[in-house]
Amino acid sequence: MKVISVGGISYLPEAKTLIAMQPTREIFQEPDEILTIGNYNIVPWGDTNTMPYDVVDKINKSEVIGANLEFNVLVGYGRGIIPMRRIIENKKVVDYQEVLDDDRVLDFCFSNDLNGYLLE
Repeated sequence: MKVISVGGISYLPEAKTLIAMQPTREIFQEPDEILTIGNYNIVPWGDTNTMPYDVVDKINKSEVIGANLEFNVLVGYGRGIIPMRRIIENKKVVDYQEVLDDDRVLDFCFSNDLNGYLLE
């Protein structure tokens, strides 16, 4: 497939599609704004701190994107999110263990619908 690229914008003639991508190096720059809430410093998600909700709203308006996202989540996460602990020996990760003995972690996982969040 032929691709015509000019300054971060690409045109795919066969698909009659324009693609504009932000370079990934800009994603990991220092945040512009850090908010302090209680003892925590957070970086807001977007200008109004509602970016995840805005994205979900847009996804829900498209049957194709919603179905693709559901497929990706179900295939990519299988059994869902499972809290794991890395076992490190001689500065190398040698194994992973499921966290079953830390009440704080278990309370967090049971109090929040992590797998449902991925499907949203």
